[in-house]
Amino acid sequence: MESGKFVNLNASQRMIPLGEASERILEISLTAPKRAQRKEAQRMNISLVLDRSGSMHGEKLENVKRAALHVLDLLRDGDQLSLVVFDDQVEVISPRVILDPTERKFLRRRIEQIRSGGSTNLSGGWLAGCLEVASGELEGTVNRTILLTDGLANVGVTDIEALTGQAAEIAARGVSTTTLGVGLGFNEHLLEAMANNGRGNFYFIESASAIPAIFAREMSELSALTAKDIELTLQLPEGWDCWIFGGWKVTREGNIWRLFVGSLVSEQTMNLYVRLKIPARQDQLTEKLSLMVRGKDEQDAIFEQKVEFAMQVTPTEISAQEAVDSRVMEAFTSVEITDIANESLKLERAGHRGRAQEQLQKYIYENKASMSPDMIDDYNNMASRMGMGMAEDDRKQSHYRNYNQKRQRNTE
Repeated sequence: MESGKFVNLNASQRMIPLGEASERILEISLTAPKRAQRKEAQRMNISLVLDRSGSMHGEKLENVKRAALHVLDLLRDGDQLSLVVFDDQVEVISPRVILDPTERKFLRRRIEQIRSGGSTNLSGGWLAGCLEVASGELEGTVNRTILLTDGLANVGVTDIEALTGQAAEIAARGVSTTTLGVGLGFNEHLLEAMANNGRGNFYFIESASAIPAIFAREMSELSALTAKDIELTLQLPEGWDCWIFGGWKVTREGNIWRLFVGSLVSEQTMNLYVRLKIPARQDQLTEKLSLMVRGKDEQDAIFEQKVEFAMQVTPTEISAQEAVDSRVMEAFTSVEITDIANESLKLERAGHRGRAQEQLQKYIYENKASMSPDMIDDYNNMASRMGMGMAEDDRKQSHYRNYNQKRQRNTE
């Protein structure tokens, strides 16, 4: 294992068979530093973007308002907060303000006055919130837009690729996005993709009564970030290729891949998995890949760490004797299967039930040696439900479980 202060690298096997193309799994393990004991917590610059479309009336909207009031109470004087609501129209009910007792009273009144309306201009509301955050971006602040919706984007920009591309561009400028889907009417694949590309978190809130607790969790995490805006630059030997799992934002230029992870809270470990596709080599040699990790610490000071990882080309009879690291393969499989399951969920939703079931069961059959009995049972059961046709709550719950599994997030 090649180790460092922030990042560790490991692989399923380190030997490469001479004269044969092969594949290996690379594990990238990131661990955020422990939070410093400081008198002053990080400053927050938050925009709450709240869906007030007609479907949000009643209990949902009341819980959203209660959650917004709770966020207001959690923020300290000196933090920045803006409030945006949207239905078919977008309204900035409070531009970004620096909190003090007077502003708190004003914001509380504005939150309590929110009423439900018409359609769902998700893109307009979200972009307005991002602009408010960007206008107050300062060194050392946590800058995030928190978007909550219960419906499909049906006004303004509605294309998933366009919205996720915008999320990536805005995150690159320093404003991250967390998305929260309430109930059963929203597009979970859109909201997850926006969060992944926006370097934030995605939440599925099945019951409106859970909204305040989820808001509290998000704010708690934001206050404990110790590694922010993390970017990984992976350089592979000439001719190598790779596939990066987990739904992260990835770009490629030649034999260099850049991966945008977002932020980690104090002492959080995140494991990422890469399938290396290695061409045949005719000479016994040492191949080296390198990984550069770049980000900001909790004081916004830039940190960098470079790690190299060596793999040896050896005769086939020698490389065949190397044991496969079962821990790496089991952990990788638990992430790869979430990508397969989500693609199957999309097929099932589109009415291709048989294809969805077959695709997931085929993966289970081919990879069962790296899966626990419980995981095999759980995903076989999911595949069977796909074949019969899933209810909407089952689709949402299954998708959210996949998301938390690949992000190694505790759902409690």
